[in-house]
Amino acid sequence: MRLKYPSQYWSPQIDFHVKAISIAASVVILMSTTAFATDCKYVKNVVLDNNGSILSSTTNYVCKESKPIIILSPTITIVQKIKRQKPMSFRQIRNTALGY
Repeated sequence: MRLKYPSQYWSPQIDFHVKAISIAASVVILMSTTAFATDCKYVKNVVLDNNGSILSSTTNYVCKESKPIIILSPTITIVQKIKRQKPMSFRQIRNTALGY
């Protein structure tokens, strides 16, 4: 019996999973290296002559850095469960009151 793939444990599904994991890891690495971004706006100055043709054109970029992202530690709160009494029927209330 001849195997379709070099190893009996290797299949196209495993190959897809390996590629998907490597792509996800590279995206995470790229996102972590670009933590500080800049917001840039540009102003384009165009000088025209009387005929409407362009004499000169300059583009000025105005960039300001965004503030770094601050990750706060999680706040831990203690939650206590309140144990409620099971609902009682009228008969149970009456029997309890009468002492039965």
